Amino acid sequence: MRLLLLALFLSYSSFSLAQQTQNIVDSLIQILPNVQDTNKVNVLNNLSYAIANINPEQSREYATQAIALATQINYQHGYASGIDIMGTYYERLGDYAKALEYKFQALRIHEQINDIGGIAKSLNNIGVIYYRQKNFERSLEYYEKALAIMQKQNKPYAVAVYLLNIGEIYQEKGDYAKAIEYQEKSMEISKKIANMEDCIAFSLGIIGKCYAAQGKYTKALENMRQTMQIFESINDKISLAEYLVESGNVYIAMKNYTEASKNFQRAIQISTDIGDSNWLKYAHLGLAKTYAAQKNFEKAYLHQVQYDSLKDIVFNENNAKRIEQMQTLYESEKKQAEIEMLKKDKLIKEEENRISRLVNYSFLGTFLFISALTFALYRNNRNKQKANQLLTHKNNEINLKNAELEQQKEEILTQRDLLENQNVVLQTQQKELQERNAEIEKQRNDITASISYAKRIQTAILPEMNKVKQFLPSSFVLYKPRDIVSGDFYYFATLQEAEALHHDGTRQLSEKIILAAVDCTGHGVPGAFMSMIGDAMLNQIVNIQRISSPDRILNELHKGIRLMLKQQEGENRDGMDISICTIDLQAKVMEFAGARNAMYLIQNQELKEIKADRFSIGGYQQEKERVFNKSIIKLDVPTTFYLSTDGYKDQFGSEEGKKFSARRFKELLLQIHHLDSQEQHRILESTFEEWKGRELQIDDVLVIGVSI
Repeated sequence: MRLLLLALFLSYSSFSLAQQTQNIVDSLIQILPNVQDTNKVNVLNNLSYAIANINPEQSREYATQAIALATQINYQHGYASGIDIMGTYYERLGDYAKALEYKFQALRIHEQINDIGGIAKSLNNIGVIYYRQKNFERSLEYYEKALAIMQKQNKPYAVAVYLLNIGEIYQEKGDYAKAIEYQEKSMEISKKIANMEDCIAFSLGIIGKCYAAQGKYTKALENMRQTMQIFESINDKISLAEYLVESGNVYIAMKNYTEASKNFQRAIQISTDIGDSNWLKYAHLGLAKTYAAQKNFEKAYLHQVQYDSLKDIVFNENNAKRIEQMQTLYESEKKQAEIEMLKKDKLIKEEENRISRLVNYSFLGTFLFISALTFALYRNNRNKQKANQLLTHKNNEINLKNAELEQQKEEILTQRDLLENQNVVLQTQQKELQERNAEIEKQRNDITASISYAKRIQTAILPEMNKVKQFLPSSFVLYKPRDIVSGDFYYFATLQEAEALHHDGTRQLSEKIILAAVDCTGHGVPGAFMSMIGDAMLNQIVNIQRISSPDRILNELHKGIRLMLKQQEGENRDGMDISICTIDLQAKVMEFAGARNAMYLIQNQELKEIKADRFSIGGYQQEKERVFNKSIIKLDVPTTFYLSTDGYKDQFGSEEGKKFSARRFKELLLQIHHLDSQEQHRILESTFEEWKGRELQIDDVLVIGVSI
């Protein structure tokens, strides 16, 4: 009975069960070898629930054992409980689509066996996952269904939990008065029940979040302090990490960055130890905000990258579609099953009616035939012997026909059974084919969605053209990735430097413009990764090390790439080709350096190719030290120059399938250099498309044009 009560107690909670003392957990472990069948399944599930927030991996192991044993002994209730725990495990990992798949499966089983408590628990847990996804309307719908069931069942523990969950929805929606009202109702019930510390802690914490949203930071921190004390006392690590993050956000609002940093760091340590990606993600986001507020942008950037990577793991658009499909599937499965059953019954009934009609017609024909024969005998009584012979003959024919009809009936029944079997096989094959197609489509959508999201990240780091045009009004950038993401990128920065000491003892600031076109190894996703590394390193060299000379920038970039990719001791040969220039408009001077990518310069209607060094950034290095050179160009006459990668020149096209070539590219630049930047961009793009025709684009394309 003790185990049964514990199972009932544990089955209604969607929160930490760590308030069950270590003695209870130890007792369950101690009796585990001595129980069998359904009792063993219950013990395994109770153990899994009890340590779900303390040791998720061990919790999953117990649940897996429970599912296997429940399947073996056909124990549906125990199987559903184990499936529900697996859903909770994937929820902790942030895989909400898979978590929801398990939760809906548990709900179906509870409905099949009419387990009222299990139905309410599954409805609530599905609501929790929708809450994690910020789908508050759908979450509230499931919470309220669960609450209505438990109020009818008079289960105060579950009612307290579900009131708490509903109140948290109103807190997220900004209805703080209603949120606090629900939390107070929940605490009023919880205080009358033993072992409800975690429920009380959550209510205090949610009220604290309401205070924080209203700017009542001192009251918010006091509530959260009480909440964290309870979670520490019951060893609920996941919930402790959650409120370390929430209190850290309050400290940011109060500009107490020291305390904020302490809370976020501790949340990261706890979340990492227990493998919880959800609060690990938000702790990194909190540290990014903290360091940004302290103007420590390097650390802020590192934590922002960590947050972005975890955010992609936790959620993407395809997961949202999968979750919506699971909801629709659950609602339609019952209706579809009923429809299929009605269809089968109708087909069987129609077949039986058809056979019955055939038999009736046969007997009717026989009856009419016998009647006619009898009438003929009556008419020909004088020729009795002949009539008897005729009757015998006719009777034989009738028997033969009856035998044939009976055989036809058996054949029809056999064909009906065969058709039914074939129908079952075809339905099974169709289902398998649909599942395979769905899996292939899912994988394709997953990959496309991930790459599309990467494109948004890559686009975000590219310089905005309105900022470029503030300093270089007559400029344009033609940027055409071959795939969704690109291995080419362009870089723009400005840097103020103090000039030499003047005779009057003053120094004048000189603003320098750095502009670059970069072609990384590969294209698509591999090239995009290299472009992210290249952009980050250029920012480090220019903005942090404050180096403006293009040759020095390339020297530092080469060393940085080889160091980051460990090319000294490894076999990695990735790198990039680049053309970069530094413009001093005040001094009317431009400096240029290039790694395999030249500059095209037009002055006095004459085009000159400013050569680049013949080696790349990164990759194999035969020489002891790689040193790049620079060229100095005076800007005392109207000047137009172009930086580009090799994608435009190498594109195949025209009827002969030839490359566009560097010669045609230079001729085109000389023809259009006197036009405004917008028109140059249009002509370059239309010329490229016309040349390419039906050919595929073979590489990323980048052309930068500037007139001074």
